[in-house]
Amino acid sequence: RSLMSSTPRLTYFAGWGLAEQLRWVLSAGPQTSSFTQVALSSFSSFASLRASGSLLLNQLPLLEIDGLSLTQSQSMIRYVARKNKMDGGSPAMAARADMIAEGVKDARLPIVKWAFSTDKDAHFRDNVVPAVERYYPLFESFVGGGEGGEGWTSGDDMTY
Repeated sequence: RSLMSSTPRLTYFAGWGLAEQLRWVLSAGPQTSSFTQVALSSFSSFASLRASGSLLLNQLPLLEIDGLSLTQSQSMIRYVARKNKMDGGSPAMAARADMIAEGVKDARLPIVKWAFSTDKDAHFRDNVVPAVERYYPLFESFVGGGEGGEGWTSGDDMTY
């Protein structure tokens, strides 16, 4: 496949995970809403991709876009946001969007780890509930007021 294809291509394991936030931003962006998804279902497929040299840090997800092979989910999200003018519109609003996005990453980590925990009830009680109680009221306060525009977290338009 040519990296210069006009359709972004997202490669990740079959299922949910670190690519979800990227899928949302790709779907919302006017220049990236049509994208191809490749779901790897075997380790051998992943090993072949690693051997190809396309994965800078030998991990997924991988986004092929504009002739680039991008890895690291947050860097991909920021790239797509900038491409679609969903980054706040100014350096100050872009920094605000970055801070909120990093907060979302921090808040979802206990939720992602829950699937791999041995004592799911204890992990939920001790990690997921405190994260929700800490972060979600803050996220709600960011929408529709303060430095965000009406209904947006940073500026007057959709931000990632």
